Amino acid sequence: MTASKSAVALVLVLLLIAGCTGSRQYPSALLTADSLADCQPDSALELLKRIEPEMADASKPVQAYYQLLRIKADDKTDQMAVTTDSIDAIVSYYEDEGDPSLLSMAYYYAGRVYSEENDAPTALSYFQKSLDAMESKENLQLQTVIYSQMGYLFLYQRIFKEAENCFFKSIECGKELNDTVDVIYGLKDLADTYLWQDRFDESLKYIHEAETLATKSSNLKMKVMVSKKAASIAIDMRNYQKAKNYMQLPLQHFELSDSSSIYATMQRIFYATEDIDSFFYYARGIERFGSVYAKHRLYKHLTDVYLKQGKYELADHSFQKYLVFSDSVKHITQTEELQRVYSLYNYQRKEAENEKLKYDNRIKKGLLWTLLIFVTILSFATYLIYIIRKSNNQEKVKRIKALQAERYRKSQAFIDENNRKIVQLESQITEHETQLEVYKSRLLSLNAIAIADMNEKERANNVIKNSDIRKSVIKKAAENMILTDDDWMQVEKIINDNYPEFNERLFLIHNFSTQEYHVALLTKLQISPSGIATLTAHTKSSITLTKSRLYKKCFGEKGSAEQWDAFVNSL
Repeated sequence: MTASKSAVALVLVLLLIAGCTGSRQYPSALLTADSLADCQPDSALELLKRIEPEMADASKPVQAYYQLLRIKADDKTDQMAVTTDSIDAIVSYYEDEGDPSLLSMAYYYAGRVYSEENDAPTALSYFQKSLDAMESKENLQLQTVIYSQMGYLFLYQRIFKEAENCFFKSIECGKELNDTVDVIYGLKDLADTYLWQDRFDESLKYIHEAETLATKSSNLKMKVMVSKKAASIAIDMRNYQKAKNYMQLPLQHFELSDSSSIYATMQRIFYATEDIDSFFYYARGIERFGSVYAKHRLYKHLTDVYLKQGKYELADHSFQKYLVFSDSVKHITQTEELQRVYSLYNYQRKEAENEKLKYDNRIKKGLLWTLLIFVTILSFATYLIYIIRKSNNQEKVKRIKALQAERYRKSQAFIDENNRKIVQLESQITEHETQLEVYKSRLLSLNAIAIADMNEKERANNVIKNSDIRKSVIKKAAENMILTDDDWMQVEKIINDNYPEFNERLFLIHNFSTQEYHVALLTKLQISPSGIATLTAHTKSSITLTKSRLYKKCFGEKGSAEQWDAFVNSL
């Protein structure tokens, strides 16, 4: 039986089970998709797409459940395409009227969406809400993933203690589930956390535990992952022979998606051990597939090697490239820091606005209660005064008036204090808004420079437009084919031949993934969105969303796919 037939058979069995035992509130197809999403997300996504037309006439609870499952399947297949506004609407529905059993799941995927948007504070808040919304022993699998996600957010902000706590909790959940893979991931993450702090003994301790479990489980993917991390630790400890030994398994099971890290690791080993021939072999791989960081380190090493060989012209050429990538790394770091500060600012602004609303509500309630108490006291005092006057007891009248004055003074002091806090909050919000205007002004200045540069690229555009490789790419798109590695190399070559600084300028802005880089290349080659979708095996809507999300990641504000195209074509 083929894999596709097995998947169909599994779907039919799950549909039958869901129809007999599932909740009457939801269609059996949705319950089946929920079950499939954890083990076969591709099949779950296919099923959800198939039943999408039926959702138009479905009830609101069913529509909300469908939307939540679609986000879940997209996330597990690396096709997340939901906006923060959409996930906020889903969370609001489940908080106000939706199925309480799905609230924790809604909070979790809200955290995932905000993580993708680099909004760490909001993401952490939603992850914590997800944990709070479930019972302590409910859905341990989801708890494991949440703690892992929170750990990464803390780690990337160098909040090491919180990262350690989260990874330990993730391991505890994995052990309770008897899930070896979850435990291995948690141990590897702990080793990484201690490596960031140069705490080598602790890093080695946890990577050895992960290595032992991976060996016992006979899980090749886990063995490769642990071996690469162990090699990195060995290099940092200058034990290069051990690093070579650890890299044997990743080299035997080489995957293109891991090429940058594998080439970079081997290059570091052979540079340190002065094995120049092997060093140059992996250096060529980094020049082709390496990340900005890998190339930055490579050209520093190449400069040193060429100087020792007396090849001063090559050394100078490598050093110039090192300077270019140094600027790229510096710019990327500054951009990421700006995004982080901007993200934290938005979070603080939201919190300030919430605090202002809370204070306003407290003041209104305080004034209402003060007025009520004042009227009650006044009525009571009037009645007492009447009685006192009848009994001619002036001393009691004085005490009642003193009591009224004291209570009025306290009420006025309460109101004055709340007004002071409101003024303080409004001042803080005004200061944050001024900072935001400065950031926007800087980005607008960059856009103006990019537009002015467009006129200088008309000749190169004509060369590329009439090139043989572009005609070949358009033909493959029309024939519903994807590009080969050789095609990508030709595309990259003609663009960089005509725009010598295209790669450097592109990676100054953002550390692109392979998919994002391919989309940028095809955009520069003047290929239509539908053609890009065909050539990269994605949908047209996915390509459009990728472009708009790249614009936001690079410039810190929302933008359309057309704005992203204009930016790429300006480079």
